[in-house]
Amino acid sequence: MAQDDAGQGDPFDLAAAAPCGLVRTGADGVIEAANPRFLHWIGQSESEVIGLQSFSDLLPAGARVFYEMHLLPRLRMGGELEETAFQIERPHIGRWDVLLSGRVIDTEGTTVLALFPADRRRRYERAQSSRREEAENEANWLRQVETLGGIGAWSFDVETETFRWSPKVFELFDLPEGNAPSLVDAACYLSSDQVRRDILHYLARTSRTGEPFSSEVAIDTDEGRRKHLLIKGEAEWRHGRITRVIGVVQDLTRQRQAEAERDQEKARVLQLNANLPAVMMSFERGVEGGLRITYVSPRCEVLWGISSADLYRDPGILDTVSANAVQAGITEALQQGRDSTLNGRFQMRTPEGATRWFELRGSVAPDHRGGVEGSCVFLDVTPEVEAETELATMASIAQRAQKNEAIGKLTGGVAHDFNNLLAVIMGNLELMGEAISEADRQHCIEQALGAVERGSGLTRSMLAFARQARLEPKVFDLGEVVQQTTAWAGRTFPATITMEVGAAPGLPRVRADPDMAASALLNLLINARDAMPEGGALRVDVAAQQVTSRDASAVLGDMQAGDYVVVSVTDTGEGIAGTEVSRIFEPFYTTKPAGSGSGLGLSMACGFMRQSDGGVRVRSAPGEGSTFELYFPVEAEAPARKTEVPRTHGTAPFRGCRVLLVEDEAAVLSTLGRMLETAGYDVLRARSGDEAAVAFSQGPPIDLLLTDMIMPGKLQGSDLARALRASRPDLPVIFLTGHASATIMGSDGVRPDDPCLVKPIPRRALLEAIEGVLTRAGVTKGGTR
Repeated sequence: MAQDDAGQGDPFDLAAAAPCGLVRTGADGVIEAANPRFLHWIGQSESEVIGLQSFSDLLPAGARVFYEMHLLPRLRMGGELEETAFQIERPHIGRWDVLLSGRVIDTEGTTVLALFPADRRRRYERAQSSRREEAENEANWLRQVETLGGIGAWSFDVETETFRWSPKVFELFDLPEGNAPSLVDAACYLSSDQVRRDILHYLARTSRTGEPFSSEVAIDTDEGRRKHLLIKGEAEWRHGRITRVIGVVQDLTRQRQAEAERDQEKARVLQLNANLPAVMMSFERGVEGGLRITYVSPRCEVLWGISSADLYRDPGILDTVSANAVQAGITEALQQGRDSTLNGRFQMRTPEGATRWFELRGSVAPDHRGGVEGSCVFLDVTPEVEAETELATMASIAQRAQKNEAIGKLTGGVAHDFNNLLAVIMGNLELMGEAISEADRQHCIEQALGAVERGSGLTRSMLAFARQARLEPKVFDLGEVVQQTTAWAGRTFPATITMEVGAAPGLPRVRADPDMAASALLNLLINARDAMPEGGALRVDVAAQQVTSRDASAVLGDMQAGDYVVVSVTDTGEGIAGTEVSRIFEPFYTTKPAGSGSGLGLSMACGFMRQSDGGVRVRSAPGEGSTFELYFPVEAEAPARKTEVPRTHGTAPFRGCRVLLVEDEAAVLSTLGRMLETAGYDVLRARSGDEAAVAFSQGPPIDLLLTDMIMPGKLQGSDLARALRASRPDLPVIFLTGHASATIMGSDGVRPDDPCLVKPIPRRALLEAIEGVLTRAGVTKGGTR
């Protein structure tokens, strides 16, 4: 087949891969060739098609007429047939819509017909529409990216030296949207000559060498605002040469403003850290599990005398200046690897040797990298600690002063009561010197001993009230304490005041410090006495009461609903005004004349009741007297009291045991010695601790040391016990004292199981104590073990 003058090849060279049906006919219209796709469409083989006289032989009747009458003449006359809707017959489908086009391909009249499915145009139109829509979406997306990211796009034509700007670039430079300015005009919008020179240099270098650039610039808007812009560009190559530079402009103004604000905030925090009496620290768990400090405020050098550089290098230096293992405590929290808090108060020694107190507050938590980190503050609380210490000292002094004040008020009455007791003792002893019967003599002895017992109880109560000791809560019978306290305090009241005491039977026991309970009650009794200068009636009641939540809210203290034993003290005195009732429990507040009271009694009573989980309540009105109530919580499971069966002591079961008796008062030494000797003990006497030590080392072995606590000489009672036990660790010891027994129990040399007897000591109590310690020590009769 010949080629036309245009030199076009035969389309059938690529017919097998064509996406359409192709048919070639000769000048006479006979079919010379058909591609596989066309043969597939009509369902015939190549041998069945080749040689047919006309393409119309393959068409249905209606299509054949249309082709021969209209399409074929147009093809022969014009040499080309544009796409025309047409129909062919397909097996099992029937008539099928196609688009038929054709072309005469050479001068001899050879023709090629091409058939496409009719929906090809619709697909093409849809594809065109989809491409237009995608282009619009891409443009919208780019505009959104520009808006959200503050980014504008630009390009620079290297040959014409002209710019193209996206709308966002105009917006970033605060210019109306339009044609991009020239190179020179664009540079004028930059903030300084140096910036303009730099950008022009970068643009020229990229246009020449293709090296990309990135530079941050600042511009000043017409409104006086400064903008920070990042300009970036890179070369675009075509046919081996740079044709243009394309790039972006990004708005960094907000980012730079945020950085500036952050820097200002950091500067303020650093300034605050420099002025605060505290050290700020952040840290993390190191590679080997130890403490690694990531930040420490410079204040550490002022407060601790350690530089931040030293702490970064060696965190363990903290423990060299602290009295507590601070670094070790933080390290332990880091190694645990879970959320935890750091709390504590500790001492630090300054380089000058001074001691300062710090409060530690912080937290530790896992971080996002799988490690553990934390932060803390060390607040200098030295002034607060010193103030608390001074306040505690002052409170202790005030407490002693208040007790001394109360005892001073009672001194006259107590002296009068002791004179009565001494009169009873003296009178009965004088009667015993007369010629009286044995029955009368026994009666005189009982009267004198009774007076001694009452005097002993009076002194014990006053010593317990005046002692300086911490609270020692015990389970006890509050009714007994009330009876004892009112019995001896009531003797000091004038005859113009009558006192009645009532205690309900079967009261439950309470837990508190019994001596402080007696002290609180005594304060109420004294206040009641002072409120009735012209005389009156005073009543003290003890009763069990169930307190509801509503009742508890009316009581001064942090009381909970529950069972209580209530001590109420009611007087018929002057009463208290409503404005003063709310203040009477304040420290140092008093309504008494100057010099008549410290104002501490009720404050201390209220404090004691709070410490005992109880409370205080007062009801009063001017002219109607007052009622004070003390609420003591009931002990849930109070142990049953043991009933002691009195024993009659004649001779001791340990007859022959040797007792070293040490007492500086000759009369007391003689009396106690005779009591022991009549009971069968061998007594070795000494007037001081020094004398007793010599007797112990040079005399016969002893089975028991019975010693006074306070004596003249170098060795006091506890010193003597410690010295003798150095060679006899198992030596039994009993201490004697005229003071409250609790005041000596913490003395060095006194063991917890050493009995301490308060003078005067009844003979029966003395012998029982001796028998008890000798039994526990394993001593047998005759002083053997």
